[in-house]
Amino acid sequence: KKDFERSVTEATRALKLLPYDATSRADLAELMANAGKTDEAIDWLLESIKRDPQGPEWYRGNLAWAYYLAGRYEQSFAELQKLNKPKPLLLAAVYIRLGRFGEARAILQSFRTNNPAYTLIDAARWPLHAPLRHAWLQDLRVAGLPEN
Repeated sequence: KKDFERSVTEATRALKLLPYDATSRADLAELMANAGKTDEAIDWLLESIKRDPQGPEWYRGNLAWAYYLAGRYEQSFAELQKLNKPKPLLLAAVYIRLGRFGEARAILQSFRTNNPAYTLIDAARWPLHAPLRHAWLQDLRVAGLPEN
């Protein structure tokens, strides 16, 4: 519900209840990243991967997301390359930040072929701290995602 302060408090409390559970840590890290606590999210995700190196691929997907939100685009790209199926919108946004506009537009065009009705309105529904949300939507806009 976009109450990011409460999200951070609850995620931190939940982690104290399950300090050794890699899956909970990785899942809660996404909430931390979305709330703007990107450094903590990255730490939590790296710890999840350390605790469960054969864990699900989405751990690395969440890490790529946290790196992107933290402005660490090269590291985000490196994590996306480790996925069997990289997240196309995230990859397009990372390409924009890396100055690889043609690749960003190609990824987005492919995504839109399979999801023709998806627009910035849909992307804006994801709960993100305001400055992060603005940057995310702007990157998708530059990559070619239509407003509506």
